[in-house]
Amino acid sequence: MTTFEQIIRIGMMRTGISSVARLAERTGVPYATINRRFRTPQGCLAYEMEAFADVLGIEIGDIAESCRKKKGKKTA
Repeated sequence: MTTFEQIIRIGMMRTGISSVARLAERTGVPYATINRRFRTPQGCLAYEMEAFADVLGIEIGDIAESCRKKKGKKTA
């Protein structure tokens, strides 16, 4: 699981969004796109990050930072 997916799923739990399908409805980001971003968050677009931040109450900077990190990558 990528850092991006972890952050998004935690936000979903906090806001009571129980499925990716519901997240797609609330954000306007297509279901397939969200699943693709879970696998490869480096392609996340600004409007997608903004939609996730607005709906999930997560700072957009935290979302953007998680899009930069690759799964399993260690930082110094």
